[in-house]
Amino acid sequence: MRGMGYGISFVALAVQTLLVAFAWGDIPGFQVASPVWPEGESKTANAFFLFSCTFQAHKGDAVKLRATAGYDYKANLNGEFAGFGPARAAPGFFRVDEWTLTPKDGENVLEIQVAGYNCENFYLPSQSPFLQAELLIGGKVVAATGTDGFKAFATPRLRKVPRFSYQRTYSEVYRLPYTKGAALSLERRSPVKLLPREWAYPDFAIVRSVPLSRVRTQRDPEAELLTPRFIANGPSNFQCFPVAELEDNPYFEMQRQKVVERGEPKPDADGTCRLGNCEGVVYGLDCVRSGFFGLHVEAKSPTTIYLVFDEILQENGDVGFIRTDTVGTLTWHLDAPGEYALESFEPYGCRYLRILSLGGEARVKPPFVRTYESPCTVRAKFKSSDPALEKIFEAARASYVANAADCLTDCPTRERGGWLGDTFFTGRASCWLTGSGRNERLFLKNFVMPESFNSPESCRGLVPAVWPCDLMTMACFIPTYDMWLIGELEECAQRDEANELVREFCPKVEGILECLARYRNADGLLQRLPAWVFIEWSEANGLVQDVNYPANMLYAWSLDAVARMYGRKDLTNEAEQIREKVRKQSFTGKWFCDNAVISGSDGSAKLSGRQTEVCQYFAFFTGTATPQTHPELYRTLLDDFGPNRVQRGLYPEVSPANFLFGTLLRMELLSRERRSKQIYEEIRDYFLRMAEKTGSLWENSTPKASCCHGFASIAAEYLYRDILGVRLIDRKGKRIRVDPAKDIPLDWCEGSVPLSEDAVAEVSWRRKPEGGISVSCKLPNGWQAD
Repeated sequence: MRGMGYGISFVALAVQTLLVAFAWGDIPGFQVASPVWPEGESKTANAFFLFSCTFQAHKGDAVKLRATAGYDYKANLNGEFAGFGPARAAPGFFRVDEWTLTPKDGENVLEIQVAGYNCENFYLPSQSPFLQAELLIGGKVVAATGTDGFKAFATPRLRKVPRFSYQRTYSEVYRLPYTKGAALSLERRSPVKLLPREWAYPDFAIVRSVPLSRVRTQRDPEAELLTPRFIANGPSNFQCFPVAELEDNPYFEMQRQKVVERGEPKPDADGTCRLGNCEGVVYGLDCVRSGFFGLHVEAKSPTTIYLVFDEILQENGDVGFIRTDTVGTLTWHLDAPGEYALESFEPYGCRYLRILSLGGEARVKPPFVRTYESPCTVRAKFKSSDPALEKIFEAARASYVANAADCLTDCPTRERGGWLGDTFFTGRASCWLTGSGRNERLFLKNFVMPESFNSPESCRGLVPAVWPCDLMTMACFIPTYDMWLIGELEECAQRDEANELVREFCPKVEGILECLARYRNADGLLQRLPAWVFIEWSEANGLVQDVNYPANMLYAWSLDAVARMYGRKDLTNEAEQIREKVRKQSFTGKWFCDNAVISGSDGSAKLSGRQTEVCQYFAFFTGTATPQTHPELYRTLLDDFGPNRVQRGLYPEVSPANFLFGTLLRMELLSRERRSKQIYEEIRDYFLRMAEKTGSLWENSTPKASCCHGFASIAAEYLYRDILGVRLIDRKGKRIRVDPAKDIPLDWCEGSVPLSEDAVAEVSWRRKPEGGISVSCKLPNGWQAD
């Protein structure tokens, strides 16, 4: 192995710019409030408290709540939802929300639930819990944490329950009715670093479900129970309560409840369904939605309500909860008759829900989702003479908004993690759908906030692949995702004039290159990279050592990006040398082989003899191969591969690609060649069944994992760019280039394309009866079209 120095030209500037990195908008502050938490509870796992204050107001008063917390909070005013936050930031930094409240005349009650999970996860960084909040009327503080006004109480949420998933915190189990009890003693916590929210506030729209079927269950005490790693037998450093100590375990109970009868739901005229013991109703939404799940229940006798949710229906019409490796269940033990307004504290994602009553009788109204989704895509529109394309566009939008509320995330349920690699494509989609790079910049900013990461020595210099989160395992570091980050950084700067972000990233980029250089062999190629070398979820992930050629192709591509961003021409030469070595070693005359394995005492590397489809796409996407250097392979890939290649029995020696990254890179190659007709056909083949089944786009080519993944929103780019024909948006020069392909089998196509946060282009084309097409482009003042 040999190391190389990677001094980047303006490291000194990076320190200076880091000091002003967070001067976006006004720096928030509190007039009076300070962080507080119940005394002695700062390290308690899955602690959950209710902070309450009572105040007098008049209807129409200007009432505001300013708040932040570690981990998160949810506010209600007079029993009605008032806000959820904060938007996520790197550990040690906290974004401040300001909510406008609508009081009633007289006495008002503000209640803020706050979670103190104190467990490592991919969703929220582990940090000392606190609430910092103040209530203002007419600009004057009338209640604030750390002084007067707020009191803290225990809540009806059970503490010792299973984790929701390996990647998230604890599941939600409640026991009602609830009496506040005595107020708890509060202690002040250390001051925290505050940031403006920056992320747009969701509108928290209510989306109601419709009943689909009625079920009756029977308990099987002998059922064979699955016990995944987040319930028991996880890694030694994984934090969860032992099964024997759990106060309740809905994951096991739902496995014991077997559906024995199905029928029509038969709701009352007002939509209410009457449930007896072991009876339930399956409900459906219009598409996969991200948000807080709630329902109104009238318990006729003591009972337990289980709300089970998933993105798809099982073949038997039931709602599963095991498919995505999550608990997928909300539980409310209702110990007395009465009416209950129930709602989850955390946001999740689903399209289907099953309400089950165990133990007694209840009347339930259709459950709803209070959406927790980005509001920034409302101006984006797409239509054509083929309605299937609009379905795909709306599914792309749904997948984006569910994964861009306060971070660019992978999925709204299992993880809610901000994964690099994925965001190379989500970032592109974000700009197309919102007209701005704001959300992508805010996501990337999280990586420059910390001076360093708590990385193992083998990964020193890398940034985590998922952030902000806790660095639970080596799997949080993926060297190839750092390479994707470098490419995303360059594209973000080009799309959105984010040159300051490039400067701020300078120390992180230098650290990445220095780390990778430690793993270069005598040929200059990366060998035996540390941690998790991820190519894609296919056979390619089993061919990553010792010398992985897709990783080296991506390495050369990222070096080129660094050379362009930081003026390092020497890295351009290095990148070409790496590509030449890869071509020489990996290309067999027909395919690029995925890896070479070191064998024998001399340490020589020999090709594994195995090749994957995604490896071939990496070669052309990164410039390792070009249509000129490898014309036959290029023609074969574009002409013979695609969504139906395996079914046609072609090239069985090449393992098929998955969605990320293979399919998406394939679409890039087709777009480069302006094969718009083929893109039209393959978009329908790849995406339409997803859009029709869930109203969203998936993590994989089959619904075996997440069915609402942020990166899949890139389909919106394909529709705007390759079908509508908006080939380029130059935001700095205020120009767009519209050049629709003439061979697409459509009669017309039209769309509203966001150009900025306040400008939209109205683009359309129609096929002329005499042949050819006519194009119309309506632009805001100051913009021009080519």
